[in-house]
Amino acid sequence: MSNNFYLLIHNDIKKYVKTESKTLTFLLQNSALILFDFFSSYFPFGSSWLHEVYHRAVLTRREINSYNELYSIPIGKSAIYVKEIKDEDLIRLHNSNIQDFIRLNSAGLEGQYHQIQALQKFNFYYNEDVPNLYHYWLNTFNSIFYVLSFAIPDQFDEDIDNWNLKEKKIPDRDFTGPDFTAWTKPLFNPTEPYEARGIHPTGVGINRYIKPSQLNDNEKKFLIKQGRLQFINLISHHLFDFSKIKLKNEEDYYFNFAFRHVLTSFGYDVF
Repeated sequence: MSNNFYLLIHNDIKKYVKTESKTLTFLLQNSALILFDFFSSYFPFGSSWLHEVYHRAVLTRREINSYNELYSIPIGKSAIYVKEIKDEDLIRLHNSNIQDFIRLNSAGLEGQYHQIQALQKFNFYYNEDVPNLYHYWLNTFNSIFYVLSFAIPDQFDEDIDNWNLKEKKIPDRDFTGPDFTAWTKPLFNPTEPYEARGIHPTGVGINRYIKPSQLNDNEKKFLIKQGRLQFINLISHHLFDFSKIKLKNEEDYYFNFAFRHVLTSFGYDVF
């Protein structure tokens, strides 16, 4: 649904935003694409919605209900939540299916890269020229710096303290807070019970969010390494606006390539 959303709007911008001037058409089309790709992240079917849906897919697989905050169209909100989740369900998932719990935290990033790959394959195999370029760059850089930002010690500590003070009711809380500190901690400590996180600062429920300062040196180094490895995702000709490469002296044979670094339930993979 999200892929079709982007393919439809990108193609319509290319098809209908036109003037008699090639220069003006170029400027209008590219401006429209940039604005759409940016603001679509605050609406259902946009990239942020997709990110949260991938988180929720892991929860749903284990029969855990949740709510995607993108349905309320939170324009300008810096942190989008998957909420209305019971502590008991998170305890059960963590303590009974630790691999799923670890993947739960990295699944949003997985979804964004999956979408980029799907859109690139569409243009390659169907010989289309849908202008997805800005979407590729926006999603790739968003993903890279999303991981890197959590690897900076203590950057999010104050934010987490503020979130905890405001979120007095359990249904108002995000399922995990910062994705990648929450991904790293159980990856390194898979046998530690979820309840070991302690009581929420309000005194009600589990303290779900993992601060950067709570990671030990090995965990911090690992997360910083993952942030740097994310730059591997920039190695692709698709990011330079051509979807295929023609083989020399061959009329009907083409190839394409893209390198990926993704976080997984067992660590990371590069392919």
